[in-house]
Amino acid sequence: MTIWIAVNVPEGLVLAADRMSTITNDQGAVIQLFEHAHKLTQLSDYPAGTLTWDMGSIAQRTIDSLVYEFSQSLLSVEHGATVDIGNVAQALSDFVTPRYEAYYQANTQLQRAEIGMLVGGYSTGHSL
Repeated sequence: MTIWIAVNVPEGLVLAADRMSTITNDQGAVIQLFEHAHKLTQLSDYPAGTLTWDMGSIAQRTIDSLVYEFSQSLLSVEHGATVDIGNVAQALSDFVTPRYEAYYQANTQLQRAEIGMLVGGYSTGHSL
């Protein structure tokens, strides 16, 4: 279980999450606990970040590493990019979903786990 919070306050957006992660086998038995999981990721130089929970990896890739790879594909704000948080969230979903689907198509014996993801931040020209 992940504990996370997202709060919009007058001075900005607060995103926070715990760092515990549990690895289980196909039967749900705990294999290992990690105390330093990355569940909070800044998206490029955008005024935006992600919180993730539930499924921690797809095949050999952590969700954090996939979010980071996606983040590196974003055009820098310094190079004139405008930020629309709704579009960024959809693009991130479009990036992760094919990898998720391919993993479960290759591993049909596994029960599908959920990936929880919140994308929060500020769109260009908007104060909230």
